[in-house]
Amino acid sequence: MEKARILVVDDLKINREISREILEKAGAIVETAQNGIEAMEKINNRHFDLILMDLQMPEMDGYQASRAIREKFDYTQLPIIAFTANASNEDQNKCMGLEINDYLAKPFKPDSLLGIISHWIPDKVIIRGLAENSNSLSGLPEMLPGIDIIEGLEFFDGDIPLYLDIVEKFYQNNLNLPEKINNAFENDSHEVLSCTIHALKSSSGNIGASKTMSLSKELEEELGQNTLSRERINQLNEEIYRVLESARALSSKIKK
Repeated sequence: MEKARILVVDDLKINREISREILEKAGAIVETAQNGIEAMEKINNRHFDLILMDLQMPEMDGYQASRAIREKFDYTQLPIIAFTANASNEDQNKCMGLEINDYLAKPFKPDSLLGIISHWIPDKVIIRGLAENSNSLSGLPEMLPGIDIIEGLEFFDGDIPLYLDIVEKFYQNNLNLPEKINNAFENDSHEVLSCTIHALKSSSGNIGASKTMSLSKELEEELGQNTLSRERINQLNEEIYRVLESARALSSKIKK
């Protein structure tokens, strides 16, 4: 059996990194693209066995990219698995209309991702269950302010090194996030604020920051209804600061 060749399409760097690490550990050959335009350039120039497609992206989103792919490859020739933060009926119906093979709600567990991939390309090598699961946290606390470490580890099948690597990347990628959110709100930059909060909803869930994820979801809805207030922005930023401080402390612990 040959290794699976998979293209991951997501505008968030941390999501691309998470998917790449999971898939490469499972034996796949992985390439990434940050939007639909970049994805189509790669698809037109080389072979892939399966596409993992985020639905909400700038420039060319996942729906547009999937439509373009289906003009060249049918449902069986090149399976498309959609990433969605909502998994709503509306998203599911859109996926069916575009002949997207399957969908996976974010944040997802590695075994869920690998199981869907194995279903759609059973003739390719996908190794499952590689994480060295353990009841021991190797000296890590179960909780830090804003971060449930046990919950976060569940999204990585107990793979502590991978989880800690993602926590550190979350910290590095979001150091200036409260300032970015404040500026977007003050300048009435609706699109920037929407994209930023949507991205936070996904990335915070990956590390077990469930309150940040819930707040992001609520504020995203309020922004869409034009009811988002300064008070709510402050509430979100306070929680982000708590999570960043905990992620910083955890990163420092890793390096000792």
